[in-house]
Amino acid sequence: MLSGTMGTVLVICVVIIALTNLFVALTIGLILLRIGKVLYHLEKFTRSLSNIASSSSGIFGTIAGTVISAFTRKR
Repeated sequence: MLSGTMGTVLVICVVIIALTNLFVALTIGLILLRIGKVLYHLEKFTRSLSNIASSSSGIFGTIAGTVISAFTRKR
């Protein structure tokens, strides 16, 4: 059986490990949330560029449409 001191040390170690895991999980979640926001804004930006290119006429629309479709083409 564990003595009182060993049991206390074990409980403290378990609490520290649990708090560390919680901190790591929260950090990873915040990083993924930030990446998601960046990707969302990037998608909005490419859609607005695509709308500009599709609504423009003449040589500018042709050039912009070609450049944008080259960057947004799915491989």
